Amino acid sequence: MDDFGAVWEGAVNQLGPESLKTFLAAADEPVAFGSAGGGRRLGAVLAVFLSAPQGGGLAVLLTKRAAHLEAHPGQIAFPGGAVEPGDADFLAAALRETWEELGLAAEELEILGRRPLQPVLDRWLIHPHLAWWKAPRALRPDPAEVAAVIVTPLAELACQHQRGSWREKDPNLASRYLVAGGEVLWGATARILARLLDRLCP
Repeated sequence: MDDFGAVWEGAVNQLGPESLKTFLAAADEPVAFGSAGGGRRLGAVLAVFLSAPQGGGLAVLLTKRAAHLEAHPGQIAFPGGAVEPGDADFLAAALRETWEELGLAAEELEILGRRPLQPVLDRWLIHPHLAWWKAPRALRPDPAEVAAVIVTPLAELACQHQRGSWREKDPNLASRYLVAGGEVLWGATARILARLLDRLCP
């Protein structure tokens, strides 16, 4: 790792749940169901942070969607999905989906904050939430929804992002991507993560 990478790794690895909340406080604005939508479908995702299992520092939890899913098969994503009628709010939807996909319960998480609504083409509005996983353990993902769980050091993603080393996946999609755990991370998930990294590493 060169000096540039070492600087960003050191900065990101100093972050923890309290500092994450501090950095995110200015953007922690709730969004009411009634003020969102505009004909789009509503969804919510949960960016789960934890202490990296190897070498310390901060890591982020991602999933690889099952290949047989109708929507976004095989893509790397945050846990989450569509808001359903029984969900009290966006956070409830994100927590429900995280439980269904990974068996990760709400009581295991400390909610850190929210990020702005993220449009996805002209069909969806996604509301990201952030959480700290207090005591990481082995997960049992639902194979009907999740092909793999990916825990990636946030410093690795921050270094790629700060270098401006985003790469084009497909010029026709006008979407840039990062690499997380050897997998391509692009689309709405990459944009949400990039905005988060901009906030954490100005």
